[in-house]
Amino acid sequence: IEDLLLGLDVVLADGTLVQIPAHPRFGFGPPLAHLFVGAEGTLGIVVAASLRVIPMPASRVYSDPSLIELASIEIVHFDQKYSYTLPSSAAAGSPAWKGFEIFRAQCLSCHSINGQGGKVGPDLNVPQSIVEYRPIEQVKAYIRDPQTFRYSTMPAHRDLSDAQLDQLIGYFKVMKSLKHDPGARQ
Repeated sequence: IEDLLLGLDVVLADGTLVQIPAHPRFGFGPPLAHLFVGAEGTLGIVVAASLRVIPMPASRVYSDPSLIELASIEIVHFDQKYSYTLPSSAAAGSPAWKGFEIFRAQCLSCHSINGQGGKVGPDLNVPQSIVEYRPIEQVKAYIRDPQTFRYSTMPAHRDLSDAQLDQLIGYFKVMKSLKHDPGARQ
């Protein structure tokens, strides 16, 4: 895989997104991307990988039956894979859609909405939305600096403006009426 790996996007434990470009073929030192792949998630979570695609020949014969070959890659658009995270009832360009973009970029790797997304933190919409049981100002303060509430691995988001926090809350408010609970008891 080392010749196929062109680059990685990795989320570190503090929530920082690190983009690791391709390593020159004859560069010095270990390729940083290979350290993350070899660490199997202990250094960070790989959220995107750029791979070189090589066309498969019509036929290939191996003398070693233990070799494993990738059979297929499924490319799925975000809107299909995470359809229950979309604020579909909101108007395009609305604060809810802007909040969705913030959630998608900064929260989805750890948190889920309607069972879709990360598994590190809790689902923020089912069975109850975070805005249904916490005061809005408390939610904003927690997002901005969770360490002021409890010791946690959730990263602080001090870089979010008040307007961006309002957009994120707008997203949560729209999503509370668009519940899809895959774990609901029958």
